[in-house]
Amino acid sequence: METSPTIEKTLFREEAEKYQEEQKRTKSAGLREGLLFAGVSAISLIIIVLIRIIFGGLSEIMLLVGLVMVIGFVIGLYRIIISLVRSEKQVTCPKCGAVNEIFKKERLYMCTDCWTLLYMGEDVEASIRFLNCAYCGHRAAVTNDHGPFTCPNCGVTRSSTDTAVEWKTTPCLGCKEVVPQEALYCIHCDHILKPLPTDDKDWEVGKDAHGHFHFARMLLATFPTSEAALKTRFSWDNPRSGKQQWPETFRAMPPMLTLGRAQRSLEEALQEPELRSLVEGLLPEIDVLYARLLVLELKMILWAEGPDNVPLVVRSDHEKGTCLDIFSQGPHILARKRIEKILGPKSLQSFGSIGPWKDQSFINTKLHFSKNYKGETSSSEELSSYTGLINEAKRFAEWAKQNGYSADLLDTILELEEKISARKKEALPATAAPSIAEKREPGEKRKAAAGAAASASSATITSEMPRSTAEPAKPTRKLGCVLATCGSLILAVGLIMLAAIVASLFNPDSVGDAPGVVLARTAICILPIFLIGLVLLLFGISKLRNQRKQPAATQFGGYRTKTEKEAWAQAMAGAEFITEGNYKDALAISEQALAKSPRCKEAWVVKGGALALLNRAEDALACYEQALAIDPSYEEASTQKAMLLQSQ
Repeated sequence: METSPTIEKTLFREEAEKYQEEQKRTKSAGLREGLLFAGVSAISLIIIVLIRIIFGGLSEIMLLVGLVMVIGFVIGLYRIIISLVRSEKQVTCPKCGAVNEIFKKERLYMCTDCWTLLYMGEDVEASIRFLNCAYCGHRAAVTNDHGPFTCPNCGVTRSSTDTAVEWKTTPCLGCKEVVPQEALYCIHCDHILKPLPTDDKDWEVGKDAHGHFHFARMLLATFPTSEAALKTRFSWDNPRSGKQQWPETFRAMPPMLTLGRAQRSLEEALQEPELRSLVEGLLPEIDVLYARLLVLELKMILWAEGPDNVPLVVRSDHEKGTCLDIFSQGPHILARKRIEKILGPKSLQSFGSIGPWKDQSFINTKLHFSKNYKGETSSSEELSSYTGLINEAKRFAEWAKQNGYSADLLDTILELEEKISARKKEALPATAAPSIAEKREPGEKRKAAAGAAASASSATITSEMPRSTAEPAKPTRKLGCVLATCGSLILAVGLIMLAAIVASLFNPDSVGDAPGVVLARTAICILPIFLIGLVLLLFGISKLRNQRKQPAATQFGGYRTKTEKEAWAQAMAGAEFITEGNYKDALAISEQALAKSPRCKEAWVVKGGALALLNRAEDALACYEQALAIDPSYEEASTQKAMLLQSQ
């Protein structure tokens, strides 16, 4: 028994409504955006002022936040004023009769009642009517003065009047029929003639069910290109160098987005009953593309793990890298489930599809907590198992081979399984192979040594003042004085303007608007000036106080020259690499820091920690001794040296 098309709002229409809202084509949308900006900014400024009153001071960061909030408040007021003063026009949808009020100069608007895209011109009195495309027959709602536009369905140029448009023609490569050169597909044999011309959302919204069906076909035709582009991004010689970029790249991978968009358009096409069989005929092709996507993910995971079998970090609190759960929550999965609900499992299998897709997570991860070089606790998630992904990829590959779609996918998975099995048998550690001396030690002693080195390297690196011969930095009051002066001048100007306006209200000879109206306008004009002046004044005063309280530099570990600061920053980055398990990267960046400043004791400690974790204890001890030679009282170096000697 066939099911009828869904009566729920499709995913594509939900996306189109969000896009329509983002365009701010109506006064209500503009006012909501302006009120949101102004309201959030005003509340934040009030909180900052209360903190200033209660605690008697503000940090530079808080003052900068206050400045940003002032800018946000001004933007919100500007948006409100613009929305209020812009003239509007009423447009009536010719399909559902809904009346919509939009800004006068808008030329495109989607009726949110029936999702019809309205093409309008400059004449607000012109009525909107339907015109059919002379090539594909698509009905578009357009006014006479809109001008030429591109047909959303077939891509040819259309006129906004009944006047015929002359096209340059060419024979179709499929059926040899004469078609316009601009056409995206042949209406006689459905052969795709051109790639997608644009990614404009208005062009995509203007399609009917037939247009969405052909749009999905064109998207699926771009899958191999996007797949090849993604493979190119993962062809680096050193997998470890791109390991941190892998999660975000995978999350935005073009093939996955292509499948999601195509299936959203197919759900829209299923609203037309006569297109049902055509949509069902496309499902096996989509299943094959998804099988290739699963195999591609397996390859990328193996690539990202690298030859040293280093655990792959897939999520971190301080990095936007969540990606592996996209196979259970991705846009292509959600769109597929909605199509399966419309068609039903029997219909899926009768047309040669693999059937319902599994929507559970294929990836197992393990959560870890660690401390960075600042002593702050952070969490990271490592890939622990992808057996489910292998099984699902194998299921799709076996189906593709049995149905004659693709036989090489299963062979590729078997090769990948062999690599995974070989890697597990070798059981390569995360660091280099242990030295001969360490192999002779008992197992428990080796574990204690590794644990001591790890704890020593992940400990907080202090930022004590180095013994430098550089001249102490002289504090300057230039910036603070300038900011305080500017703030005072702005406040003074605002007070003068306010006094002049208030004085005019009490002048009996003055003729104008009511006092309430004048005061309302005055508040809108004067309040941003007061806020800007107040923030600049407070920021300048804070700078002057900080310069009096801090006679010497305390940032960058106390280093004062540019080279020393850069070396210290690289040492801090190396400490972060150690907490993440990237010992070779930590070693490399610490050596770069020492090349800039050999007297950077923090860089010597980071280098020693990385060497210790790479089982080079003698070299690590030499690094700690070098740090102590620079500063004998450097407690971090002496502590790590003692812990390393104790572990041997």
